[in-house]
Amino acid sequence: MKPLCIILPSLIGLIAFLLSSCGDRSDDGSTDASSIAPEGNPFEGTLPIDELAAHPNDPARVSKGLSMAEIIPRKAISAGQAAVAEHPGTPRFHFQLGRAYEAGKQDEKAFSCYRTAAAMGHAMADNHLGVAYAEGKGTHRDLDKAKPYFEKAVAAGIEIAKQSLNYYYFNPEDFSNPAYFEAVYRGEVKKLKVDQTELATQLFNFMTPFFKTEDCSQPISITAAQLLGQHAAMSNLGELLGGIVKSRKSNPPKRTGPIDHEGAAKQGYQEGQAFVLKMSMSADVAQRDAQLFYDRYGCSSPVAKQFFSHVEEYANNLGNPSFWNEVEKRAYSK
Repeated sequence: MKPLCIILPSLIGLIAFLLSSCGDRSDDGSTDASSIAPEGNPFEGTLPIDELAAHPNDPARVSKGLSMAEIIPRKAISAGQAAVAEHPGTPRFHFQLGRAYEAGKQDEKAFSCYRTAAAMGHAMADNHLGVAYAEGKGTHRDLDKAKPYFEKAVAAGIEIAKQSLNYYYFNPEDFSNPAYFEAVYRGEVKKLKVDQTELATQLFNFMTPFFKTEDCSQPISITAAQLLGQHAAMSNLGELLGGIVKSRKSNPPKRTGPIDHEGAAKQGYQEGQAFVLKMSMSADVAQRDAQLFYDRYGCSSPVAKQFFSHVEEYANNLGNPSFWNEVEKRAYSK
């Protein structure tokens, strides 16, 4: 039999490791919510884990905090495990241990720790748990499960949770035509009873500013952008021709007497001016929409990528002959 002095440290280490676990895990990799909130009074003092893995924007932090890139995983994990083992009733230690695990690319352990901290009421952990679900880090990807955690964090005053909501979820309500934007985002334009030439023009005007930003560069392919531009131009021509045809129908030229060239020129000028004003206003609205979209979603968020992908898909489908038939019909049926 080995001496007790040799066995004891190993036994203590094993107990500490077990106590440092951030929650029981079920077979599907999720955490059992009924057993992840350890009992015990929160520790009011500071421990090494506070300096090694606190989040700089966590309202519950007791130190300056570090970015994820600044965390030294092995050192932080060791300190976090010790803190959780000694003070299991302190939510921020579970959260900070989760950050240490995440820095060390141990996503399943990080997810478990975030679940534990969130169950204990740690607001920043709710945001991180939302990110874990949204990105499928340490668990299966599930945006439906992620959203309530983001919303809970927002309600608790976590500012970055607002950014998380904008990053992962699209809200079309503040845009000029919510129905159009929602349909494009979901790739369901065909379900809309809309004028496709008008939509092509709106999307062309909307996409143009993104090509002028450094971080967006080329949000859709040049080919797709050219297709949108071509159809927008055809739409504009159709609008102009349609306006002239409509005007002629309501004010047919006189069959007797000299031709009123001056009157015809004046009428054409008025039609042209009204058309230019309409197109200018449409472009202004589209550019305001573009600025709002950029401010909220940028160019690399999941929302932006999905939206731009569906814009490109829509543009590439504009080569369908039926689209040109619609343009012609629009031009001459007014």
